[in-house]
Amino acid sequence: MIVVPLFEGDDDEVAWKQHDVYGHALAVIVSTCIRYVRFARIVLNDAGHPDWGTIVDLDHRTMQSAHDLLA
Repeated sequence: MIVVPLFEGDDDEVAWKQHDVYGHALAVIVSTCIRYVRFARIVLNDAGHPDWGTIVDLDHRTMQSAHDLLA
């Protein structure tokens, strides 16, 4: 997360607090998604997608649009 004032009224203190929890928040989002995928595979008795729910590498930039909407 890059901390820069962009809009009038942006609060640097809040931005740095968001920066400090970004990694943890991303981990919560990813782990929740993984749990849903694993649960779905169990419910569907799916053996055809063994790699679903396994993350080898994560490019957080793919979440930029969602981040912008939330911000």
